[in-house]
Amino acid sequence: MLLLLQPERANTPLILERDKLILEQSPKAQIALGRMPSGAGMVGSTAVIPVNGIIDYRRSILSDVGMVASSEVIRQDFQQLLADDSVSQIVFDIDSPGGLYSGLPELARDVFDARGTKSTIAVANPMAASGALWLGAAADKFYTLQSGLVGSLGALMLHQDASEMFAANGITNTILRSPEGKADFTSMEPLTDESREHHQQQVEAIAEEFLAFMAKARGVSKGDARQNFGQGRMLDGRAAARAGLVDGIVPSLGSVLGPKRPKRRLSPRLQIAKLKGERLRAEDAQRLEMWES
Repeated sequence: MLLLLQPERANTPLILERDKLILEQSPKAQIALGRMPSGAGMVGSTAVIPVNGIIDYRRSILSDVGMVASSEVIRQDFQQLLADDSVSQIVFDIDSPGGLYSGLPELARDVFDARGTKSTIAVANPMAASGALWLGAAADKFYTLQSGLVGSLGALMLHQDASEMFAANGITNTILRSPEGKADFTSMEPLTDESREHHQQQVEAIAEEFLAFMAKARGVSKGDARQNFGQGRMLDGRAAARAGLVDGIVPSLGSVLGPKRPKRRLSPRLQIAKLKGERLRAEDAQRLEMWES
């Protein structure tokens, strides 16, 4: 699995994939799947698309309640908002450590190609790392909070060799494969030199694709981007602005939206209760009334 993610979070997508399969079989998830609105909201004629959490590809119960983002859903929302004449501006509200490579280049390309047709703004609020950086840089303008974190330009794959752990517990794994390269990234055995070289080439190819896009989006040479955009590390807001990784620092998301603020998202519990028509406690009913007003 190729990741565009901060290394500290690199194991999380594997956990989420497993949990997603469990969650989507639950009764509450079946009620919610396909029925909850997308995260996009309107503030006047400005559309706000939240990009919160790890960026997966497919829509899931976790993306429906705002716990992770879906590049597929964001791309669909963006295309609809782009075609809507009542929308004058699209803002990406980003707080993400990055995510899966799959789907991100296509999403970023759509946003980049829309430059000049409708104003697009991305805000690291407060984090735009790795794959989220790829998306943010595609907008007409890219800002961060002063306390924001922007960067982690690059790609990675993680391999955990668990063969000694299995052996210590008396477990012998026998792998039969054809051809030789089939499932050569399994944790049940050490990486071979050939497998390491193959996967390293994949990582480097994607990192170069990412770097080339960043250079194009930020209007600099690949050499400048390679040298000045953090070299895979995160930059704080001031450093990101000095490096040209962002266009500047803003005090808040609201400063690019105007005086009105988007509505807060309902909690997953209240969203599901609303869909099921459950009787709510007085304080929950009051929250729902405020959200709908």
